[in-house]
Amino acid sequence: MQLPREKQSKAIKSLRMRTDECNVHAVTTVLPPLLAVAEGANLLRISQRFVRLLILRGQLPCVRLGRRVLLRRCDLDRVIESGGLESTRSNGREVQP
Repeated sequence: MQLPREKQSKAIKSLRMRTDECNVHAVTTVLPPLLAVAEGANLLRISQRFVRLLILRGQLPCVRLGRRVLLRRCDLDRVIESGGLESTRSNGREVQP
């Protein structure tokens, strides 16, 4: 059983509108500009404690809003693209490249 052509076009338009809404929602939820420390740690696959240590060392920039510490998505992407963070010392010894 087929729907009349008029009802088909209405159904298709309604479906397209719902799909567009989902795509917009997905983009805003997948790529937020600021992430909490826990979200940044999950993205980098490291512990929250290590993220906070990197922030204290000044190796990872952050945004402070009141008591909240937030990480810019672009800063985390830069760390990922560059292959990691630069470090000159590790446990008191020079790191060999």
